[in-house]
Amino acid sequence: MRGIGLLIFFTTLLLCRAAGQQPYALNLQQLTDLPTKHVYCIYQDHKGFIWLATEEGLFSYDGFTYTNYKAEIQTTVVGSNIQEDKYGRIWYQNFDGFLYYVDGDKLRFLPQNPPPDFITFGLTDTHLFVVQKKGVDSYDLRSLHLTKTIAIPIERAEHATVLNQEFYLISDNTMFRIDEQLQLSSSHFFADKKLHVKYIYPYKNTLYVASKRNETKQLYFFDNRLNYIKSVPIPGPVHIQGSDVVDNKIWLHTPQGVFVVDTNDEKKTEVVLFPENSSSKVIKDYQDNYWFASLNNGVQIVPNLVDHMYHVQPFLPSTFSLTSKGFLMGTEKGELIEADQQFNHRKLIYSNKEQLPIYYLYHDQKDPNIIISDNGFSIINRHNRTTKHFDIAVKELVPLDKKYYAIAASGFFGLLLNPNAHDDMPSIWDRLFYLHRDPRSPSIAALKKGIRAKSVCYQAEQQRVFFATNIGTFAVQPQDEKEIMHMGEPFYAKSIVKLDNLILLLDSKGNLHQLKSDHKIENLNGRLKIPAGTISKIKSTGKELLILGSTCIFAFNGLDVEQFKLPLNSSHIRDFWIGDQTLTLLTDSHLLKISNQPKPPKKQAIFRIERFFANGIPKDWKTPLTLRHQENTVTITFSILEFINKNVEVYYRINRKEWILINTQARSLAFPSLAAGSYLLEFKIHDQLAEQQIRFEVKLPFWKKWWFYLSVCLLAAGIVFLYFRRQSNLMKQQIKLLNEKVTLEKKLGKSMLASIKSQMNPHFFYNALNTIQAYIFTNDKQRANNYLSKFSKLTRIILEMSEKETVSLQEEIVAIQLYLELEKMRFSTNFSYEILLENDMDTPAIEFPPMLLQPYIENALKHGLLHKKGDKTLLISFRKKDDLMYVSIADNGIGRQRSKALNALKNKSHKSFATEANMKRLEILNKERARKITVTITDNYDTAAEYNCGTKVELVIPI
Repeated sequence: MRGIGLLIFFTTLLLCRAAGQQPYALNLQQLTDLPTKHVYCIYQDHKGFIWLATEEGLFSYDGFTYTNYKAEIQTTVVGSNIQEDKYGRIWYQNFDGFLYYVDGDKLRFLPQNPPPDFITFGLTDTHLFVVQKKGVDSYDLRSLHLTKTIAIPIERAEHATVLNQEFYLISDNTMFRIDEQLQLSSSHFFADKKLHVKYIYPYKNTLYVASKRNETKQLYFFDNRLNYIKSVPIPGPVHIQGSDVVDNKIWLHTPQGVFVVDTNDEKKTEVVLFPENSSSKVIKDYQDNYWFASLNNGVQIVPNLVDHMYHVQPFLPSTFSLTSKGFLMGTEKGELIEADQQFNHRKLIYSNKEQLPIYYLYHDQKDPNIIISDNGFSIINRHNRTTKHFDIAVKELVPLDKKYYAIAASGFFGLLLNPNAHDDMPSIWDRLFYLHRDPRSPSIAALKKGIRAKSVCYQAEQQRVFFATNIGTFAVQPQDEKEIMHMGEPFYAKSIVKLDNLILLLDSKGNLHQLKSDHKIENLNGRLKIPAGTISKIKSTGKELLILGSTCIFAFNGLDVEQFKLPLNSSHIRDFWIGDQTLTLLTDSHLLKISNQPKPPKKQAIFRIERFFANGIPKDWKTPLTLRHQENTVTITFSILEFINKNVEVYYRINRKEWILINTQARSLAFPSLAAGSYLLEFKIHDQLAEQQIRFEVKLPFWKKWWFYLSVCLLAAGIVFLYFRRQSNLMKQQIKLLNEKVTLEKKLGKSMLASIKSQMNPHFFYNALNTIQAYIFTNDKQRANNYLSKFSKLTRIILEMSEKETVSLQEEIVAIQLYLELEKMRFSTNFSYEILLENDMDTPAIEFPPMLLQPYIENALKHGLLHKKGDKTLLISFRKKDDLMYVSIADNGIGRQRSKALNALKNKSHKSFATEANMKRLEILNKERARKITVTITDNYDTAAEYNCGTKVELVIPI
């Protein structure tokens, strides 16, 4: 105790004095992955995009992603002076003095004369002014062609600007003015001022000049013709890096922050913002957020200048409680700090040796006790500087009267005797306390042990104490204890508070409930319009219930709900409180005081369509667009220009159907394989319809158009017509072929009969019978018998072959041999014949039409050999190649010409019936064959005797 008393004694001394209040700011590098902390310039274009000139080059930022721009020719990427011309091109200047501009998606270099140094360029509606070593070059803004050089002797150019379409330059202590007609005028006001580098800026319809070193502690004002107007004192900054005009105030950038000068109140002391920043630029965006760029700390975004932020470093805050003069703050290192309202003066009044965090802090204005939970449970009396410590992990407590506290602790819930109370002080809770009093800890009475209590609340009107534990919720009265049930089941609450006579419970799932009776609990999220499962903490001020949601704090007075939008995610909030005019938030590193008075609403986020792709190919979507049927995979990229709220709800709909929510982290939409048709794509942010929309049409493929269907129908009808016509023709043709076949069969039968007739003609029979008769008359019975036997056998064979379509070569040869034997018997002994076959010929397997060779053999005998004198020979040969049979019938007779002459003498009307019948038969057979039977007749001619010496017949028969 002595050590703690000494600690409190020493800590009554003033510990430190922190910097004054600062506007609440969000660091862009913490919100997004800002590529660098070194930012030289910041600018917002007319579309709403933020542009940053940094150590890593030029970037555009849409609130979601950064796009870096680099040119092919770039002496250095570091630069500043971002501006936009009337054609929407973004310009910036690198620190070598060269100019670059963004055209589409490219950063392009402006060819220019060598610059003297890094001197600001100027943009008007018609001209681009660029300072070079010999003067000022004027370019036509549309074409970017150099139009004129205004000669100015420049030894040391300092700064330049534009006001009302006129260009102003400070060089060598002289101010120059170039008007719209490119006429030059000047002023030597600073010739005797002996100021270092000077900056010139526009202010309303005037100009002001600031000196870099601020030697005279003044700003100098001039009219547009460079006539001196007045000077305004600025005692603050000792080094000026630049200046801007925002809210009709002059903002001076220094290594120690930004100084704000109100020229309407010259006696007003300058306000210094962000003294830890080496300030470079400030702008105000379309949503009235302030952007502060710095050379050492990136970019801070300030939603407004009304809400204030106090640094609490080097402490790590965990909880706080308001006092009449300021507040008490517990830290993660076990420190209890007392501070004034601006956190300028801080005093340490308690610290634990173990440096364990203070996770619970209770303080009542009417009670001298400060109660904290850290490495146990301590009660600090502010009047006598004494501290009473308990080895109990108290989660929450509430005073019941002047004698007792109700406590919720790890291991039990119960009553705690106030150290300042007397034992003889009467209380309705005495019986319960003494009944459960712990002999080892006389100040504590454990009403229920072996549980983990989380929260406690006292309803004085009903004299009931409510405890939230890990096994359920309990209500305790001086004479009674009962469990609060919900639909017959235990109810698990993590926090219980009282609002007037209402008991409100927060469950472990983040939902708020009201205790209606001991057996009925009502969910309030729906009635209060708070999303389910989003409440992390509740506190009661006595008049209002404070509800910490994911993005808002709700104040509920029992009837109505008021909503306060949070400037940061609730996960960063350690503790909070709402006063009459201020919402106080404690974060890991700051104390925020946010005015809860009505503020002008922020403008809606800007939705902007960036690009439209069809099958990955960019298209111009700004006019209604027609796509081919195969270009039906559409992708749209877009930007949501909102730089603080990262949960902007954006919806889209197609052809005015239902709205569909887009993922807050998405910046593109894809529609694969769209059906043919017309599409209208619309967007809205929250409930406001976006101006931009896309109309496009995916054309039908030609095979789905009406004319194609008509053509197909006509073609199909034509095909059907042609098919049935062809089928009809085929049927007619088949009928015709059938008829022809029948006719052919009839003709073939007749031909075969004719062939038989030709072979068995009366002449043959007459000759054969005469031969037999001669043998009989000569009593040559043996020869007569042989001849008659062969004749009958040949007759039988011919009759059998006449009924077959094909016969084997072997059968044909047998018939030929019988026929020749019979004919030989009629001739004299000088007739001979020979039948030749290839050695490997399989005669039984080879088939061809029957009785095909006999007519040619008969002609050879009757017309060629019969009239020949001397030896008569007949040679018949058979040769097979592939699937063709080659047959040769050769005689050494008188030839066709002499035979024809003899026949003409004998019978002028002679007609070779056998030959004609066989040719007709060949014609009939060839009509049914793909490969034809061919016959070639050749006359052999003896050149020495000059007469024909025989005939050769060659047949080629497919087998």
